[in-house]
Amino acid sequence: MIKASVSKFLHRFSILKAGGHSSFFSVEPCLPTESVCMGRPGTSPPFFYMYSCLFSDLHVSLPFDSFTMDILQTLNVASTQLHPNTWASIQAFRLLCDVLRFHPSHSSFVSYYTSHPANHVLWHSLIGRSGYVLFNSFATSYKKFKERFVKVCIRPEATAYFFDRSRFPLY
Repeated sequence: MIKASVSKFLHRFSILKAGGHSSFFSVEPCLPTESVCMGRPGTSPPFFYMYSCLFSDLHVSLPFDSFTMDILQTLNVASTQLHPNTWASIQAFRLLCDVLRFHPSHSSFVSYYTSHPANHVLWHSLIGRSGYVLFNSFATSYKKFKERFVKVCIRPEATAYFFDRSRFPLY
């Protein structure tokens, strides 16, 4: 996405949650030579990639809540390694819990889903456990989802809030 397209996209879709945390991020266009699976060691500012369909179709927002972070940590994957259908399941589960006034937890979510990670694919999909399917796969075709992504930069004043699984600062 070029700069004008990203500005238009950000105006159309609310991807940053309201409140003080929205100032932690800036969303930048990617260069034509960039790929979501490119490394990022030593980059300044630190950043991560996100598929644009997660914001436009599935209403994922930043920063991630503890439910989403726990799922990513449990699966040991980055946000771009989850297939959009898995993101749709996460969002649907969150909405169902909200309607039922139940606090969503990663342990309850993964009790309904399992995975079969493969080394040769770049993204990770979850499938419903036999007899426990809550939702059908999202109906929209995501054949070209890998071609549309943005760079989410972490502003310097926010780096103190990012930790690894052991709670050590990332930056």
